Amino acid sequence: MSGRLAAVSKHTLAAAVRERFGFNFYIIPLVAEIAVDFLVLAAEIGGVCIALQLVTGISFQWFALPVAFAIWLLLWKGTFGLIENGISLFGLITLVFVVATFKLHPSLTQLGSGLLPTVPQQDTAHYLYLAVGILGALISPYLFYFYSSGAVEDKWMKGISV
Repeated sequence: MSGRLAAVSKHTLAAAVRERFGFNFYIIPLVAEIAVDFLVLAAEIGGVCIALQLVTGISFQWFALPVAFAIWLLLWKGTFGLIENGISLFGLITLVFVVATFKLHPSLTQLGSGLLPTVPQQDTAHYLYLAVGILGALISPYLFYFYSSGAVEDKWMKGISV
């Protein structure tokens, strides 16, 4: 929807909110989003570093600055299409876990029992809070801005299916 808004109005979502409600209103969600985006970025950099540690055997701390620089370079020099499609292609790496599952020959009963999530008997509220937090981080608000900015960059037009 944020991409459609940008295609019709030729404004990003951030610009539309600022224009409609003013900067004083916009600063509140902006600060909250920057905090969430920073935490998500830190978690993603950490995940890449740990994956590189598993591949190379070199401690993950050594990868933090090179990975952060590579991400900065990609975001600074990459186009919307490269970022959207290229990073999605990296998601195919998760198929390695499917292959590894069959190569390691796990017990099918243990594998099947792991597919069914169970809520712990003690501290249920804390568990559910973490589950909602993880889900919220996955569907982060920065995606709204990402698609509206991409729509403006790619010059999407009204009435054309994208």
